[in-house]
Amino acid sequence: MMMQLPETHKQKNSLFTAMNRFIGAVNNMDQTVMVPSLLRDVPLDEDRVLSSMKSDVDEGDMYSYYQLLKSIRTDMEWGVRRA
Repeated sequence: MMMQLPETHKQKNSLFTAMNRFIGAVNNMDQTVMVPSLLRDVPLDEDRVLSSMKSDVDEGDMYSYYQLLKSIRTDMEWGVRRA
Protein backbone atom coordinates (compact mmCIF):
# COMPACT_ATOMS: atom_id res chain seq x y z
CA MET A 1 0.00 0.00 0.00
CA MET A 2 1.30 3.46 -0.86
CA MET A 3 1.75 5.86 2.00
CA GLN A 4 0.07 9.21 1.50
CA LEU A 5 2.58 12.03 1.86
CA PRO A 6 1.87 15.69 2.63
CA GLU A 7 1.81 17.75 -0.57
CA THR A 8 4.12 20.63 -1.26
CA HIS A 9 3.23 23.33 -3.75
CA LYS A 10 5.67 21.82 -6.27
CA GLN A 11 4.16 18.33 -6.00
CA LYS A 12 0.53 19.44 -6.20
CA ASN A 13 0.10 18.55 -9.88
CA SER A 14 2.57 15.70 -10.15
CA LEU A 15 1.69 12.30 -11.54
CA PHE A 16 2.67 10.65 -8.26
CA THR A 17 0.26 12.91 -6.37
CA ALA A 18 -2.55 12.14 -8.81
CA MET A 19 -1.91 8.42 -8.45
CA ASN A 20 -1.79 8.75 -4.67
CA ARG A 21 -5.12 10.60 -4.63
CA PHE A 22 -6.74 7.99 -6.89
CA ILE A 23 -5.51 5.13 -4.71
CA GLY A 24 -6.77 6.93 -1.60
CA ALA A 25 -10.18 7.52 -3.18
CA VAL A 26 -10.51 3.86 -4.21
CA ASN A 27 -9.43 2.74 -0.72
CA ASN A 28 -12.09 5.04 0.75
CA MET A 29 -14.69 3.62 -1.66
CA ASP A 30 -13.65 0.09 -0.74
CA GLN A 31 -14.06 0.83 2.98
CA THR A 32 -17.39 2.62 2.47
CA VAL A 33 -19.14 0.01 0.32
CA MET A 34 -20.06 -2.73 2.79
CA VAL A 35 -21.76 -5.17 0.41
CA PRO A 36 -20.38 -4.65 -3.12
CA SER A 37 -22.60 -7.34 -4.64
CA LEU A 38 -25.64 -5.13 -3.92
CA LEU A 39 -24.29 -2.79 -6.61
CA ARG A 40 -25.16 -5.38 -9.25
CA ASP A 41 -28.05 -4.37 -11.46
CA VAL A 42 -27.82 -0.76 -10.24
CA PRO A 43 -27.78 1.11 -13.55
CA LEU A 44 -25.43 4.01 -14.11
CA ASP A 45 -26.81 7.47 -14.63
CA GLU A 46 -25.80 7.80 -18.29
CA ASP A 47 -25.94 11.60 -18.14
CA ARG A 48 -23.05 11.61 -15.67
CA VAL A 49 -20.85 9.15 -17.56
CA LEU A 50 -19.05 10.67 -20.51
CA SER A 51 -19.70 8.63 -23.63
CA SER A 52 -16.02 8.95 -24.58
CA MET A 53 -14.97 7.15 -21.40
CA LYS A 54 -15.69 3.63 -22.58
CA SER A 55 -14.08 0.74 -20.73
CA ASP A 56 -13.70 -2.99 -21.13
CA VAL A 57 -16.70 -3.33 -18.84
CA ASP A 58 -19.84 -3.66 -20.93
CA GLU A 59 -22.37 -4.53 -18.24
CA GLY A 60 -22.90 -0.89 -17.36
CA ASP A 61 -23.82 -1.38 -13.70
CA MET A 62 -22.23 0.09 -10.59
CA TYR A 63 -20.66 -3.21 -9.54
CA SER A 64 -18.74 -3.49 -12.82
CA TYR A 65 -17.24 -0.05 -12.34
CA TYR A 66 -16.51 -0.79 -8.67
CA GLN A 67 -14.52 -3.85 -9.75
CA LEU A 68 -12.81 -1.89 -12.54
CA LEU A 69 -11.63 0.84 -10.15
CA LYS A 70 -10.28 -1.75 -7.71
CA SER A 71 -8.44 -3.49 -10.56
CA ILE A 72 -6.87 -0.22 -11.72
CA ARG A 73 -5.78 0.53 -8.14
CA THR A 74 -4.12 -2.89 -7.86
CA ASP A 75 -2.33 -2.40 -11.18
CA MET A 76 -1.09 1.01 -10.04
CA GLU A 77 0.17 -0.34 -6.72
CA TRP A 78 1.74 -3.58 -7.93
CA GLY A 79 2.24 -3.05 -11.65
CA VAL A 80 0.55 -4.76 -14.55
CA ARG A 81 1.18 -8.48 -14.61
CA ARG A 82 2.11 -9.95 -17.94
CA ALA A 83 0.95 -13.49 -18.63
